Amino acid sequence: MKSLSSGSWKYIGRRMKRKEDLRVLLGDTKYLDDIKPKDSLTLGIVRSQYARASFKVDFSQVKDDPRVKLIITSDDIDKNTNPIPIISAPSGCKKLPWKALAIETANFVGEPIAALVVEGNAYTSNDILEKVYVNYAPEEPVIDALKSMNSQHVIHKQWGSNIVYSTEIKRGSVDAAFSSAYAIIKENSQ
Repeated sequence: MKSLSSGSWKYIGRRMKRKEDLRVLLGDTKYLDDIKPKDSLTLGIVRSQYARASFKVDFSQVKDDPRVKLIITSDDIDKNTNPIPIISAPSGCKKLPWKALAIETANFVGEPIAALVVEGNAYTSNDILEKVYVNYAPEEPVIDALKSMNSQHVIHKQWGSNIVYSTEIKRGSVDAAFSSAYAIIKENSQ
């Protein structure tokens, strides 16, 4: 195992002469957005404006724009990619085949529903994204975790309910612990 030498600690707790202040104050600092490679493209994301809605995306206003190099739909993602893997989940937990773009239904505000690869910067991309028309059919959002367990509005239809994982853990004598407790406080929190 590697240990820190006494010299490794010489800067901790000490005043340091700052080197970057002058260039920051003079506006000479380069940020990632300042780097403009020749012939670069920008990815713009169309995002859901509703907490829950089925949708259809209309690209007719942008498909002939010469700056639009590629239109990526949820159908493209569904047919050409595998779901994003869920790496860690308890045994017995329902796993959702999560895709990079929502397919047919958006389940939260800001969920990506389409993408455009555009010639130009982020401002150009945003201008073009504003011309993409999305026809939404808003649905009742499920916003209360406790109520959602018995809600008729099932978020992921293939599961049949909004319960992703349920288990019961019993260790020791729970009933004896409650019966001998000085006070029992019951509260629901979300």
